[in-house]
Amino acid sequence: MSKIIACNWKMYLDKAQSLELAKKIVYQRLYESVDFIVAPSMPMLSEIIRIFGDTGIATASQYSSIHKIGAFTSQVSTKMLQELGCAYVIVGHSEVRAEYKETDIDCAVKASLIISDGMVPIICVGEPLEIYQKGDTIQYIDMQLSEYSRDILDNAIIAYEPIWSIGSGLVPTNKEISSVAKFLKDKFVISKVLYGGSVTSSNINQLAKIAEIDGFLIGGASTKISELEQIVEAVS
Repeated sequence: MSKIIACNWKMYLDKAQSLELAKKIVYQRLYESVDFIVAPSMPMLSEIIRIFGDTGIATASQYSSIHKIGAFTSQVSTKMLQELGCAYVIVGHSEVRAEYKETDIDCAVKASLIISDGMVPIICVGEPLEIYQKGDTIQYIDMQLSEYSRDILDNAIIAYEPIWSIGSGLVPTNKEISSVAKFLKDKFVISKVLYGGSVTSSNINQLAKIAEIDGFLIGGASTKISELEQIVEAVS
């Protein structure tokens, strides 16, 4: 089974940079040996989808509204994203949780809307540093997923992203990541578990050894073609 490489470009790239990187991914055929997903910034979605065409590269939105329709200035509904051509939506990323004060219940509602409109939620879970230091990671993630119905979990991808690891350069040990992935698959019967948090070309060879991980959700490193080349090669 091919590994998943999900690229979260966050708000790093402007229009020209986004289009250039998308074209390089297609030209260098990085998508041939992995299941490739790209989450560009919102204004770039339509053009990125056009560039990817029928290559098989899927697009994801970094955000969706908790509302279906109505007077919600600045919001983007799941229906709008589905009609645009998105296949995935990232849900519950710690940066969004912090910025918009999203709760686990909010994330569960969003995930349900995403599925109802024919897309797949990539649900992010992960612990803050103080929880990790106490050794309570599993209990924390168990609590995060308690709001999700069986139907949601059967139709979602889970991305384990320790909050303390994102952008810090710090990464849990393979044993720790493996333990979380096993827990997710055993208790919640999750079919696909990704790891995210400071994934780079420098550590991908080590991370790729974790048998329980089905791929990676990559932030800053996914905005550099040289990094992507090495990451794809390591997991192929």
